[in-house]
Amino acid sequence: MGTSTLAHRMRRNGLPTFNGRTAAMRQLVLQAPAPAAVRILSHRHVHITALAAEVGSPWPHYSPDE
Repeated sequence: MGTSTLAHRMRRNGLPTFNGRTAAMRQLVLQAPAPAAVRILSHRHVHITALAAEVGSPWPHYSPDE
């Protein structure tokens, strides 16, 4: 089952998917450096970095080489 099929079934049964996904992304950038979250989620660096700054990520100066 693909992610879009799962999301459709969840919405059909009254479970919101967008807010849950956003909350999960916010929690991830609090627990992992933004560059790692970019690789995990396959999202654009600019979006994840902005999200990390918005939620007050404790990883502001992380370098992937560290």
